[in-house]
Amino acid sequence: MYTYRSCFLGTDLVDVLMNRYNLRTRDEAVEIGIMLFELKMFAHVTTDHVFSDEKYFYRFACHEEPLVLNTWRTWNDRVDPDAVSLVRRLKVKLDKIMNKYRNNSGLVAYDDVAKDPKFRKFEEATCELQQIHLERLEIDERIAFCLNVYNMMVKHAFTKVGRPESNMRRDFFFSNISYNIGGHVFSLNELENGVLRGNKRPAGFHFLRPFGSGDPRMSSVIEQPDPRLHFALNCGAKSCPPVKEYTRNAVREELRVVAMAFCSEDENVAVDQDKCEVRISKLLYWYMYDFAPTEKLLLTEILPQWLEGEKKKVWLDVVNSGRYKSKRMKYDWTTDAVLSGKVFQGRPNGR
Repeated sequence: MYTYRSCFLGTDLVDVLMNRYNLRTRDEAVEIGIMLFELKMFAHVTTDHVFSDEKYFYRFACHEEPLVLNTWRTWNDRVDPDAVSLVRRLKVKLDKIMNKYRNNSGLVAYDDVAKDPKFRKFEEATCELQQIHLERLEIDERIAFCLNVYNMMVKHAFTKVGRPESNMRRDFFFSNISYNIGGHVFSLNELENGVLRGNKRPAGFHFLRPFGSGDPRMSSVIEQPDPRLHFALNCGAKSCPPVKEYTRNAVREELRVVAMAFCSEDENVAVDQDKCEVRISKLLYWYMYDFAPTEKLLLTEILPQWLEGEKKKVWLDVVNSGRYKSKRMKYDWTTDAVLSGKVFQGRPNGR
């Protein structure tokens, strides 16, 4: 009594192959179909049959797990030995397509991005990530790789499945939108909280760590996380830090720079000397214990190192007065998608 999504019949594929390649016999089309089947481009919906010219139901790999975004095919070609360079190349491809559909207000028509012929080529290219093994990357290279992949995956997801518009949908989005990296599936939450944050519980109402004992992905975890990663990850919301490119040789310095840039903006970190008040982004409250054991230490010891000039002086005067008030700023979840674009609905019905 199951419903299977996005299926086709073996006989239908034979018809398409005959018409597309002007084949003379159905047996010739079956041979091509078997080749594609063996390359794992598609499979039988219950794995009971190999490919044949029968009314059996098959499904392409990209439709098998629609929330694992890079399953267009199984990657069996050359793999770039420089993992960070690979992501940079993929991001350039996606940015070029997105820029074609960005209006004067900076909003992107992601539905049009999805229809662009070059987006399918980008999707195929992301399958190369299937052969990148996180545990084999040096720590700084792993940090840069994961930051860049996370930021790119969000835009890939906006294009393919739409943007989340509610707290519940956002939670499902970040817990399920994923890439196959090195043969393991990593969701956005698992990249952030599992790998980059040292396998810590996500912010909000989460009670478990991303990876349990015995999970093979534990070998990819960074044991000593750099809290400045929160100034580098962009979840697609207006209040998120801007997207930058991170490199394996200079990622620590790049994180210092983005931390200072984030804290310099009054929309993220602000001080009012007359009211003896400091205001900080909710981002810093959600992940406060990544930065410091107490709020006081966050405000008096940690944040000042990323402030400069007069702002730093006034900030220190206020927080060292001992009578300051601290407030959380509202987090703006607005995305850069045009309002008419696709909204993420969660997992499609059926299997």
